[in-house]
Amino acid sequence: MIRGHRSIVNKNWWKWNHSKTVALIFVPSAFLFYTLFNMAFHNQPSSSDSVILNEERSRLYDKMERDLDENGPAFLKKGETSQSLSLSDIFTLKDGYVTPILKAANPPVRANVLYLSTEYSVRISEAVKHIFNPYFDKVIWFQNSSMYHFSMFHASHHITPVPATEDEIEVEASAVHAVADDLCPLKIVLDRVVLTSTGVLLGCWQVISGTDPITIRAKLRTALPHAPEKQLYDAAILHTSFARLLGHPTATPMVELHKTSDEVQFFHDLVAKLNNQIRGMEAVVSELWYVEEYDVLALALNGRTKIRRLPGLWFLFDLQLDFNFIETSMSSEAQSPLVDEVNVVAEDSIDRDCPGKKNKGKVPKRIQKAEREKLKREHLNDLFLDLASALELTQQNSGKASILCEATRLLRDLLSQIECLKKEHTSLLSESKYVTVEKNELREENSALEIEIEKLQSELEERIAQSKPDLNIPPPEFQQPELTSHFPGDCVRLPAVEPSSQQVPAVFVLPIRPEALPDVTQQTFKPNSNVSKPHARYPTPMDSWPSQLLGEQPTARKEF
Repeated sequence: MIRGHRSIVNKNWWKWNHSKTVALIFVPSAFLFYTLFNMAFHNQPSSSDSVILNEERSRLYDKMERDLDENGPAFLKKGETSQSLSLSDIFTLKDGYVTPILKAANPPVRANVLYLSTEYSVRISEAVKHIFNPYFDKVIWFQNSSMYHFSMFHASHHITPVPATEDEIEVEASAVHAVADDLCPLKIVLDRVVLTSTGVLLGCWQVISGTDPITIRAKLRTALPHAPEKQLYDAAILHTSFARLLGHPTATPMVELHKTSDEVQFFHDLVAKLNNQIRGMEAVVSELWYVEEYDVLALALNGRTKIRRLPGLWFLFDLQLDFNFIETSMSSEAQSPLVDEVNVVAEDSIDRDCPGKKNKGKVPKRIQKAEREKLKREHLNDLFLDLASALELTQQNSGKASILCEATRLLRDLLSQIECLKKEHTSLLSESKYVTVEKNELREENSALEIEIEKLQSELEERIAQSKPDLNIPPPEFQQPELTSHFPGDCVRLPAVEPSSQQVPAVFVLPIRPEALPDVTQQTFKPNSNVSKPHARYPTPMDSWPSQLLGEQPTARKEF
């Protein structure tokens, strides 16, 4: 009796203690989940606001759906598109296929768009091609399924361009990134597909949950104050282009279409067929892009673009899923002892009912589920421990939420560092190219200088060789010596006769009184004040009188 009372007391104490443990685990977990839920969806509109916004979108979609009936198929007459461009401006027929005409956008268009993942876009694209391609072969342009997007807000578009420098563009991208950090993923549903009078096949969507497009555009308007006042689309609309029709259907299922009303009805039938396949399709939009379009309608025409994928929405979406998984794990962890207790009691009752038999049945599903949950918890705990050790957290009691917050902060820091390194890499590449160009120019200048130096050296050597004195040649002042006559008692010098003038007969003037004549040598040659270097002088044939002249000298004296 006493033993039974003690067992009852122990069981009651264990239940109370276990309930306390469950409460200690569940209350912080519930508070954490509630905090994260409010953090992730603080800017989500209420249910009444969501209904009002969806009704406003429905009115817009109704108007777009009536556009084909009211204005007719203007695209058959090569009319304007929805962005004040004619079809002939953006498309041409080349070799029997529709080819886009890419025109440079100056300045580039800067657009903010929500990206639709290929997880959903590929299915839509296949359905559109399956229905429209047989009847509009070579007169239809299908949107690239990897570029399905929802246009939100333009910082600059081709109708109202707003030029910006590279630094201003970086400031805009940072502002849009800050907006993306405050947004929540959009869960949307395809309301309908419409064909407009301009030939654009549009998918019109409604918002189930997440930040409404009106809120997104308002935040972008605040973040981009220099953007054009007039945007291209209504603030409430959420649509994406699937294809563009450019001409009459090339084939019809039954009869030829001769009237416009018949063609319009044919278009409605094709759109209705497409709606039957993809209407009501749900998708999650969790990525915001900041795009620079270097060509007009570059996203729609596969032109040149520069895309900045902003990770804010992805982070919130993944964080929400991670914490939902953590909450499930925590709740299963709290419930697993109870499940084990129920399973043990069930096994005991089975053993009591069949004492002489062995239980050869299968393990109950609840036990298998508990084991799986236990393995998941252990694996998750190991991952968190590895993450905490990698982060080198200093706090002793670091919970899973703090570990995730620290990891998130570290990832954001790493992303910012990566962006800075990319900018530095770009600047270093440009500097490297500049240095390479300068290096090549210096090499060319060095080679030219070397050639000039060689020329100058050769000229210098030639001049040195020409100016080197020859001791066997008299200096210039002594190259034309005067002739000296030797008379008794007097000396008369005559200038030297050049070879060219030797044939001219010489005229001699002989003085009657040699003693009265002044010293010609002293008058003609005066000693210089400067003493020059003596040069060796050798007698030449011109220094002596010719033999003929010497022979004629006595006869001349006799005549006088």
